[in-house]
Amino acid sequence: MLERLRKIIIDYVDHYSLAQNTKTHWRKPLIARNLDIIKDFSDIFSSDFSYFYNEVNIPLSTTLRKQLIQEYDRKISGLEKFLDKNIISNLENQVKQIFKEDSIDFLYLSPVMQKQFLEKIKDKDLLEETRKMNTLLLKQMEKMLTANTINFEESDIEKFNLNNHAEQIGNIISSLKYDILKIPSPKKNINYSLMASFINSASISLLYDPV
Repeated sequence: MLERLRKIIIDYVDHYSLAQNTKTHWRKPLIARNLDIIKDFSDIFSSDFSYFYNEVNIPLSTTLRKQLIQEYDRKISGLEKFLDKNIISNLENQVKQIFKEDSIDFLYLSPVMQKQFLEKIKDKDLLEETRKMNTLLLKQMEKMLTANTINFEESDIEKFNLNNHAEQIGNIISSLKYDILKIPSPKKNINYSLMASFINSASISLLYDPV
């Protein structure tokens, strides 16, 4: 069954493959946020055609600061019954540090707050202030986006085409072995160090709250 599923995936991608058009879509830089999830494999992206930024800062007004403090206090309070008190204390300290600055990473705003800010940024003064806060980021992005040519090795393209992804997924599926007698029982308690490594101010961002 697993082998059949593997073949279905590969056949599907082969049928709808963009292989003929792949190279026409390349020659463009990859610009994206530097997320924790890509740290373990970020070295596959050449710095010649990729740029991962760490933050996008915006001015933190008094009104926005108060609004965010209230929302994060509410969110952390809701987590108290699930998390160890030391993790909660660490979260509170991280959040306090964030609000000490005159600017804040756009990541920490909820989707509604982000929308509201983007509507306000039509104001020239606010736009200019935001640009100044992100000068290095904007310069690097401009440099990459205005480059005349970006040269990709054939091996780089092969890493990311659809056929390669389908093959990798198929291999993962084929490696799975289902044995009902060996299914482990769920753990009631999650290891503290594991929990602590995942819980931080970024992982509880309002951005991830349901709208």
